[in-house]
Amino acid sequence: MWYYPASQSSVNAIAANVDMLLSQMQTLLGQEKVMASNFADLATAVSAEQTVDGSIITLLNGIAAQLADLKIKTNLSPADQAILDKAIADLGAEQANLAAAVTANTPVAPPTP
Repeated sequence: MWYYPASQSSVNAIAANVDMLLSQMQTLLGQEKVMASNFADLATAVSAEQTVDGSIITLLNGIAAQLADLKIKTNLSPADQAILDKAIADLGAEQANLAAAVTANTPVAPPTP
């Protein structure tokens, strides 16, 4: 093993570079913590949105079922029957659109290692 004597100015320059690298590493670690926190907040927001979307789909299905039940239990005029049929069809279409949007925008679970 070879030993090369170093001047004090060389040692000071190396120490300054090491200090600069440590400072930059601390900055990067701080940024990593912020990013991790932001990702956790995003995951929480996505989960809450999925719960809300599921509730809306359930609500629309319930309203459509109640309207269909109303259609069976009441004697409506042809004009009212047509309005009710359109409302039921529109609700079904909106439920399908919302379900498709939720499915399209729900992230796929990462594969397990």
